[in-house]
Amino acid sequence: MELNQKQIKRSISYETKTNNMDFKLFFIGVGFLIAAYLIYRNVKNEKPSSEKTNWEGPTLSTYIGLWGSVIMCTMVGIGFIFKSLSTQI
Repeated sequence: MELNQKQIKRSISYETKTNNMDFKLFFIGVGFLIAAYLIYRNVKNEKPSSEKTNWEGPTLSTYIGLWGSVIMCTMVGIGFIFKSLSTQI
């Protein structure tokens, strides 16, 4: 029984695959988490502009967008870190 080229390449790639994590993806994930933290530090003490704040501060849409950015950067960062981990046990 002869193996075709695709099956040979697939078996070689499985045999040579190591259990090391991908550091490029890991550091991309850490970068997203750092960005999320910096945005969080900027927005945590801010209140959206209203009569109570004498219309000082970011508009409501900007305020919601900043919190959305914090949530998205956190999720993407965690996703990249999980993706960087070794999948072979």
